[in-house]
Amino acid sequence: SGRLDVYNVSEVKTSILNALNSGKRCLVVDMKDVSFIDSSGIGALVVCLKKTGEKQGRFSMARLGDEVRSVFEITRTERLFDIHASVEDAMKSCAAKK
Repeated sequence: SGRLDVYNVSEVKTSILNALNSGKRCLVVDMKDVSFIDSSGIGALVVCLKKTGEKQGRFSMARLGDEVRSVFEITRTERLFDIHASVEDAMKSCAAKK
């Protein structure tokens, strides 16, 4: 929750990659409480997306706020990610793509 920026990006990336390394293949990041993201945050999510793909997994995000979504749109990275309005939709999409 809060910000996904240079100050906490390493912790967030480690947490996501630990889930992947523990055998999870369908990862959904709930962005509901993220109010700010910077380029290091986007970079970390791209790394997680890439690592998930390397393990034949699925990486999705859900519930992006307007400001965070606009950063993805401005940087044109929204087209890289599977983005959903709800966690439930993201989980259904992930399960359907197995």
